[in-house]
Amino acid sequence: MSAGKREAEGISYLSITVPETVAPAWPRYIHKVRELVPGALISFEAGVSSPVTRDGAGAYITVEFLDSEGKRIALQQSDMVSNESAWQHVEALAAVPANAAEGLLCLVFNGIGEGRFTDPHLEILPPESPNLEADTAVVHIQKEAAGGTLLGIGFEDDGWTYNQDNREKGVGEADWNIRESRIAWMRPDLVRMFFWYKDWNPSGDWKTFDFETDNMRSHYRSLEVYQRMGCPVIVTGVEWGLKDPYGEPESCAAALGTLLEHLIRERGFTCVRYWTLTNEPNGYFARTGYDFNRYRELHRLVAEQIRQRNLSVEIVGSDDAMGTAWFNRCVTDDSYYASCGVMSSHFYVQYSGANRIMRHLLNRRLQALEKKPNPLPFVVAEFGFQDHRSTVNLNPIMETYDYALWTMEFAIDGLNRGARGFSIWCLHDVWYPRVFMGYGLWRFKDENWRLKPVYYAWSALTRLTERGDSIFPCSVEPGGTVRAVGVGKRVVFWVNPVSRPYIVEIQGMRHFSEDLSGRAVVDDNHPETSWMAYIFEENHPEDDRYEGRAVPLKDLKFEAPPRSYGYIVPAALLDNEPSAESAGNGSL
Repeated sequence: MSAGKREAEGISYLSITVPETVAPAWPRYIHKVRELVPGALISFEAGVSSPVTRDGAGAYITVEFLDSEGKRIALQQSDMVSNESAWQHVEALAAVPANAAEGLLCLVFNGIGEGRFTDPHLEILPPESPNLEADTAVVHIQKEAAGGTLLGIGFEDDGWTYNQDNREKGVGEADWNIRESRIAWMRPDLVRMFFWYKDWNPSGDWKTFDFETDNMRSHYRSLEVYQRMGCPVIVTGVEWGLKDPYGEPESCAAALGTLLEHLIRERGFTCVRYWTLTNEPNGYFARTGYDFNRYRELHRLVAEQIRQRNLSVEIVGSDDAMGTAWFNRCVTDDSYYASCGVMSSHFYVQYSGANRIMRHLLNRRLQALEKKPNPLPFVVAEFGFQDHRSTVNLNPIMETYDYALWTMEFAIDGLNRGARGFSIWCLHDVWYPRVFMGYGLWRFKDENWRLKPVYYAWSALTRLTERGDSIFPCSVEPGGTVRAVGVGKRVVFWVNPVSRPYIVEIQGMRHFSEDLSGRAVVDDNHPETSWMAYIFEENHPEDDRYEGRAVPLKDLKFEAPPRSYGYIVPAALLDNEPSAESAGNGSL
């Protein structure tokens, strides 16, 4: 292995080169940052390229934090660049944890080949401080709706709940009834579902199909739930364990067209409204050696399959994770962008300063879309918060009440900024094919399907919103207090992440005045129509139908307790809700 300073085409860069005689590892350059301020935001950027990468992830940058004993307590990394000679701008963002003693800025290469790094840039922004002096927070509901209506709020349900992996653990009809009852109560309007290519094309030849495997039958029962509810589903491909899955683009596209037609026409699942090629293409797809030209070609071919088969399916584009490089390429490539109907990304961040980082990543994407003459709607297709214990399939921090607060705060911030759909990862703890997934809103059977605190926050968002709702952004004075957003002229979601109470005053209710039927509930003649605030705090009844503690607004004011969240609705709204058994959010 060699490392050093190089120059090519007038650009000086640092290089890490790993020959075939050396086993792939993670060699890196390290710059240490001391005198850290907890809560400060570190933005580390660089130009990265990797002309050749084999057997590894490629070149990328990281921001890491160590405690006083030298143990790593947090890490954020950029996009990974592999088999790309052109310079790619990448960024790693991280908030300084409270117990961080030292920060590391790292230039990393993983694999055989070469990683190149140029023009590194560091910016440290001061912490965001809560406003502890104010007693009142005034929420101003914007009079006019923001652009774009809601596509839906829902979750990842990867469809394997009814398969052999779960039945072997004793999961049966009584358990599935609990699951389906909770889904009906939540009334999602957007569900994302993995379809592993091996489940329906076991050989990987794109020609020999088996639509009656145990895993596919499990998917069908899952789809039946959403078909009954009128809930749109995103079919998302995953290629685990396949060798060269995208080596024959025409065959691949024809097979995907066959899958979609089988689901929609032969099985009758008209709830299948969206399709995504592959999960997080800036990960597996790029690391495997496929380039963006192949990515664009596959989407063009599948779009043609959808047209030829006359299927009502829109393509969800990008579906990248974290860094903006891949997303920006998808948006600026006119041919690729024209094949898409929706754009999406995934966000997973360390809990310290999490929503500040998410806002930054979200703003970068929305700004890129705003430059287009025809901005497509943007959906957060996966998101979550992590700590040093988190892995790709386990996330103990989801057991905390903080996770519920962060989740509500992120959804409110996202809606205010322009996101028009959310899918949280994921619905419930479940066994994937031979792998346990522990990122759910409730635990597995061995813990009696116990609810996690985030379930209550997310179910409020899914129950009280509808596909097609208008979004009414809210500003709050003073800043550093509560956050809020209006949805559908009938509900205001709010969160108080601060460790003190505020009197919350709502301004703008006169024009924010319709219930689910479109009937005006506030007008000039009846300005004091009864509104109720529903409040969630850390300790509340463990009931999967719990709606929050109801408090009537007086003069359009209520007190938001420390570290609480909830929603404001007309008093009669929840009394008139459809039952969970009959709920359905609309026709397909």
